[in-house]
Amino acid sequence: MRPLTFIGSAIALLALLWFIYRFRARPIVEAQVPGEDWQPTEEVVHDSTTGRTLRIWVDPADGSRHSVAELR
Repeated sequence: MRPLTFIGSAIALLALLWFIYRFRARPIVEAQVPGEDWQPTEEVVHDSTTGRTLRIWVDPADGSRHSVAELR
């Protein structure tokens, strides 16, 4: 195998592995209960990995967003 072909193949493999790692399906991190000062938004998402419906809450202190499972 020629050296340039081997290097090109290695770079392509590394790029593929990085792509799979970066864009793989990950479960949505959720809090058990909303924080005391958090405010609910109108945004609701469905976590396909757990089958849960999650409401997005915002912490006005720092603007961070959190997902909390909706009660059924």
